Amino acid sequence: MKALAFILLLCSPCLAQPAGHAALNASRYRAATIPKHRLHEAQTIVARIEKNKARYEAVSASTGVPAHVIASLHNMEAGGDFTKHLHEGSSLKWRTKYVPKGRPRDGTPPFTWEYSAKDALFYDKMHLKEWSDLGASLNACEGYNGWGYAKYHPRTPSPYLYAATSEERPGKYTGDGKWSPTARSKQVGVAAIWKVMGK
Repeated sequence: MKALAFILLLCSPCLAQPAGHAALNASRYRAATIPKHRLHEAQTIVARIEKNKARYEAVSASTGVPAHVIASLHNMEAGGDFTKHLHEGSSLKWRTKYVPKGRPRDGTPPFTWEYSAKDALFYDKMHLKEWSDLGASLNACEGYNGWGYAKYHPRTPSPYLYAATSEERPGKYTGDGKWSPTARSKQVGVAAIWKVMGK
């Protein structure tokens, strides 16, 4: 979650995507499988996404960001909770609490999930990404969380993408600027969700 994606290491705008990273992400994705002990968890998330498909498709129609991308980001940032901001998972009762803080700028809280989701996607320029290419799509999702893993721990695939897949490796940010070489994410990453969806 962006609430736990730390300002300097993961969210700084000065961290551009590394050269060649789209090809690396595409290769990792194609190689990824979901371990049997995590498959049911991933399938449960996808079943929830399917129940709310119309909401994701409505935001997709307004932004050009594919519905499955929006749904997977929503799972990572807010656990699929429609009472929380897509930006970083804080309550829609107020403007965002974490990075990016104070969004949406316009409107008066409490916000609808759809209104806030559109703001999140436009804020991160997700409407300008290349969604027809697998590597570019994965890069867009990784960049939504931040480039700290690719920049500072390139041997560790971003858990935001690869948690709960065979590509996951030990290593995770566990606090503000605190790196643990042994910690693992408890989430189901974007890649696992897309795999179950058949993307």
